Amino acid sequence: MSDRLSDINRTWTALHRRADRSPDRSRLHDAFVEADYFPPASEPDSMVLFGRRGAGKTHTLLELDHVVRSDGNIPVYIDMRQLGSNSGIYDNPEMPFSTRASRLLIDLIEVVHENLFQLALSESNGNLDLSKLGPALDDLGEASTQIRVNGTISATQGGGTKVNRVTSKKVAARMVREKPELEFAISGTQDQAEEDSFSVTRDGVEEFYIHLGSLEGAVERVCGALEGRSLWLLIDEWSEAIPYELQPILADMLRRTFMRFPYVTVKIMAIEHRSNFREPTGRGGYVGIE
Repeated sequence: MSDRLSDINRTWTALHRRADRSPDRSRLHDAFVEADYFPPASEPDSMVLFGRRGAGKTHTLLELDHVVRSDGNIPVYIDMRQLGSNSGIYDNPEMPFSTRASRLLIDLIEVVHENLFQLALSESNGNLDLSKLGPALDDLGEASTQIRVNGTISATQGGGTKVNRVTSKKVAARMVREKPELEFAISGTQDQAEEDSFSVTRDGVEEFYIHLGSLEGAVERVCGALEGRSLWLLIDEWSEAIPYELQPILADMLRRTFMRFPYVTVKIMAIEHRSNFREPTGRGGYVGIE
């Protein structure tokens, strides 16, 4: 009996407590138990799903990843704790609020870009046409990485012409009995050089900025290159990784760029009391998602 309990204990301790730490996705799929909330969660409507820590939010998103992939669509799982920039950037109070929010969206788009690019290169891409998807992904990357300089700009233009002339003359006559000779020579050189210069000096700080119209157009072109498939963004650890004050800004950017297209689905897993998806503004308006 004790040996059997020891085997059970060893099996139990070998299990991963969190779904995101399991290296075997197929085992996660086999271990998933469908609850009442899962059918609505798998519908192609963008939504936020709340749950406490350890409730199975990550496991649910990974199962959604499996279901979406099995249906022939394209899922992109995004762990917000693992975005490209140092997470301290998002919390840094010394950085402008707009810079922190823009950097957050840029990092998220970079994950989408990299996942779609790797999918197009893989053998299991389902005949995605890289000649169409590649330029669309280039547009997406360009729209999300524009840089401007906040500060003063000065221009300096100069020009001039430099002429150098050297002339020499020589006349000589020589009379001899046998043969008279007369020498006459003129020589001269002239060098002329023109110089023209133009320089622009920028004094300021470079920062990323996002033109939502350009980004929206790039997302539309990417979706058009997916050959009729839907793109699913599965966003995990929203409450853990995103500062509270930035959450409605990122939610609003997602609404304006991804959620407005019928072939894009966004699923967000969050902890309710640590989330802020909507910030009211004047005259009944709001920033974020409803």
